Amino acid sequence: MSLTRSLDVARSHLSATAEYMNTVSRHVARAGEAGATRKVSQYVTNSIGGVLVSTPVRSENELLFAKTILSTSNAGRDRVLVDGLAQLGNVVGDPELESSPAALIQKLEQSLQFYSEGAHDLTRANDVMLVARDLADGLRSASHDIQTVRQDADTDIANSVIKINDLLTRLEPLNDEIVRGTQTGRDVTDQLDERDRIVKQLSEEFGIRTELRENNDLAIRTDGGVTIFDKKAKLLSFQATGGISATTTASPILVDGIPITGPNAIMPITTGRLAGLIQIRDVSAVQFQRQLDEVARGLIESFAETDQVGGGNPPAAGLFTYLGGPAVPATGTHVPGIASTIAVHPSVLADPTLIRDGGINGAAYLYNSTGAAGYNSRILEFGDQLAANRAFDPAAGLDATTNVLQFAANSDGWLSAQREIAQDHYDYSSVVYETAADRLDRVTGINVEEEYLVMLELERAYQASSKLIATVDEMFDSLLAAAR
Repeated sequence: MSLTRSLDVARSHLSATAEYMNTVSRHVARAGEAGATRKVSQYVTNSIGGVLVSTPVRSENELLFAKTILSTSNAGRDRVLVDGLAQLGNVVGDPELESSPAALIQKLEQSLQFYSEGAHDLTRANDVMLVARDLADGLRSASHDIQTVRQDADTDIANSVIKINDLLTRLEPLNDEIVRGTQTGRDVTDQLDERDRIVKQLSEEFGIRTELRENNDLAIRTDGGVTIFDKKAKLLSFQATGGISATTTASPILVDGIPITGPNAIMPITTGRLAGLIQIRDVSAVQFQRQLDEVARGLIESFAETDQVGGGNPPAAGLFTYLGGPAVPATGTHVPGIASTIAVHPSVLADPTLIRDGGINGAAYLYNSTGAAGYNSRILEFGDQLAANRAFDPAAGLDATTNVLQFAANSDGWLSAQREIAQDHYDYSSVVYETAADRLDRVTGINVEEEYLVMLELERAYQASSKLIATVDEMFDSLLAAAR
């Protein structure tokens, strides 16, 4: 090999090594950055024996990446469910304490029993009224708090949709740049890292499936199968619901007019934060509200007055009434939002002895017709009514035939069970996510110690090339000196 050729080869090796060192320096600078992957370059010999550096190639593992985004979506959904169900649990408090409907109903039973043993005692009558008022207030407050949980979820859904649309909008030009760069052989590894970060953030919000096509082109579908990105972004649309009440049906999320949430969704999303928020807003909270409604309806039915004079008057709401009073709701039929309007009848608040005597709805409904101070038959009847099995709406998801107290206790148990199930699922999904993310990072992530070792090797190679150039330069000098 001639000296000129040797010099050219050494110079190309020196340049290639400097370029390689620059790639390694980028690795070290990005170490610890979320989603940053290690890039691998190689020396390539050209046709004249010179050295070039190949376009960097990312360290990647498609299967592990797919596993990571799947586990991200599952953990995101389960985390939201744990938090949302905990909020619902706070609505009624600990079943062991006096704030839960079941505890208050039990306290009402005890107060009635005490009142029956001293029906003449106005203090005992007032105590029953106060306990009943606390119970009604508790149901109304719980109903209001459930709607607050739903409203918060609705707001979070709106924010999530905004975030998703922003990510999809950012993804479109980035994907175009990657496709063009791949077609021309340009280094697009950093852009691929950025695209993966966006995909990962999307998977936190809702479940997605990705498809990698020719020239690194990416297509994305929801886990239900609806396309949201195929060269162009298909943005989500959502109408936030203001002032959610117990009778409100909140809005679905749409993609090109196609619902991906709600009862009309043919291909609904099932994972990610959005799926968890939809579950809380439209399923768990609504189910819990239905149960509270049934408790309220059962109380109104249990304490209703009936015609005592044979005049054919219909049953009328007594101790407990509601917005639809004085009519008594049909047995076993859900009245949406009834728990949000239940209250102690104003006449009882003014005169608690009406609990004993009846006549809350007029003379036709008077039980204690003689006005006896020791009359306790009506009070004892209340106890029997609370203990009696009655029909409840099967859609509430609890025993459809039981007494009011047991139904309320079953509701407490249902919510506790839902919270326990959600926590178990989250404990599992979070471990799966952490394992998948750790494995992916070990396979594709940047190891600073390894990069430093590569840098040392490149420095030695750089020094060797520099020494070779210096040697060739000395030989040229010697030849020139000999030629003089």
